[in-house]
Amino acid sequence: MRLELSRAALIRTVALLPAACLDFGAANAAATSKFINPLTGDSKASWQSDDKSFDFSVPPGWTIRQEPRGNAGHLISASATRDAGGAELEVVCDIGKFGKSLIEYGPVEKAAERLLAEQPGGPTELTSATKVAGAVKGSFYYLYRYTAGGKACVTKQSVQQGRRYQLTLRTDPANGAAQQEVDGIVASFSSFPVNFICLGQSNKGNAPADGSCY
Repeated sequence: MRLELSRAALIRTVALLPAACLDFGAANAAATSKFINPLTGDSKASWQSDDKSFDFSVPPGWTIRQEPRGNAGHLISASATRDAGGAELEVVCDIGKFGKSLIEYGPVEKAAERLLAEQPGGPTELTSATKVAGAVKGSFYYLYRYTAGGKACVTKQSVQQGRRYQLTLRTDPANGAAQQEVDGIVASFSSFPVNFICLGQSNKGNAPADGSCY
């Protein structure tokens, strides 16, 4: 059975967790937090953009880096690497002529061609391109599996409010441990619509003022 929650429901659920479950970083890393499951003791690190428009989580043994605004031409971005090697990821938000939804962005097959054309590092080969439902009720994503530059790659992508959000995870095909972490990380990636004031401030290239995004 699939459990679907609205964004508001997700926020309420987190609010009910014991304080010991959440360990927030310092002010200069406020977008990164650590969650500890009180039942199993398992932990994960989560990152959220400064305008609260997208987030993702990684299991123990990964290091998340907040990238500066505008890094490599992206409006907002972050990256993460597996400490033991064998995998890395990047999450980005870009502004462009993407439309306001995946429907306006184009069919998944055409979107896959566009994605592969943007990949650096040598030959690419598409394995699959599908449309999948997100954790938030009514949300959808394009999910691509492909090879590029000798790496096994997965990209999860969404489009809304004139922005394209995507997480790309690259792994060493021979690293079985890294491969086992792929699906959980990809599933954790979500994007959310933001209010008009927040969107306008963020699209100018700066972190929105406190209280603008909710």
